[in-house]
Amino acid sequence: KKSGRTLEGPFPLPLIGNALSFSATPHVAMGKWANKYGKMYQMYIGDDRHIVLSDLDLIKKALQHPSLQGRPRVEIVEFDGPSHGIPLNTGRAWQDQRRFTLRHLRDFGFGKNYMEALIQEEVVELLDRLKSQGNSPVCLNTKFTLAVVNSLWRIITGRRFSHSDPKLLEILDQLFTSNHPSSSFYGSRGEKSLSEVTLDLFQAGSLSTSATLGWAVLYLILHLDVQKKFQKEIDDVIGQSRHPSLADKPKMIYTEAMISEVLRKSSLAPFGL
Repeated sequence: KKSGRTLEGPFPLPLIGNALSFSATPHVAMGKWANKYGKMYQMYIGDDRHIVLSDLDLIKKALQHPSLQGRPRVEIVEFDGPSHGIPLNTGRAWQDQRRFTLRHLRDFGFGKNYMEALIQEEVVELLDRLKSQGNSPVCLNTKFTLAVVNSLWRIITGRRFSHSDPKLLEILDQLFTSNHPSSSFYGSRGEKSLSEVTLDLFQAGSLSTSATLGWAVLYLILHLDVQKKFQKEIDDVIGQSRHPSLADKPKMIYTEAMISEVLRKSSLAPFGL
């Protein structure tokens, strides 16, 4: 919403706005602009005006405001049509797709013991593959991504339903037999929504998790003192004869702190807010 007050910000170029100033580290450029123009400033991506908040209290206040809980329409994102998934959707369609996805992820074992066992199987295979490399250089990002994607694939597709299962009938009813054209589950739009939500799960789940693991390995290499304390806690709590489980979490305080620090420092998704 435009007002009489003009916010300060970097001068935009015609057509492209401030896009050239981003390079490969847009959060660094935006941090410099925050230091120069203040906690709230404006910038342009193409012809689209964006308001940037760089203050924790200001961000919290904004996120609690009902008018800022949706997604703005960005023409370049909708170039090939409107969004049907979760991250770039908004309004009733976003609510329906998010609620549907969370409910059925729980049904498929998300957050339950089944998921822990599944992840442990992937960890075993990942460790075996790393050991087979010997002393050769290894691209960890690729191996982490493969392990995470494989886990997601099994969570999403690895369970078979009986044809008379009421949950399956509910899913099919929501996806294909809704008679309300405005529903995000209606007809071809419903099929498109299911396809994009599945892709959203793979992209968001695999890229963020594998990137977190990659940053964790990098920081542990750079900070050997932290690596030694981390390894000592693993040896003391878990030992060498078994794999870790969620039951060990309350006892591994240093590991929890290390993971939290990796998430805080690594800027996995600078534009996540």
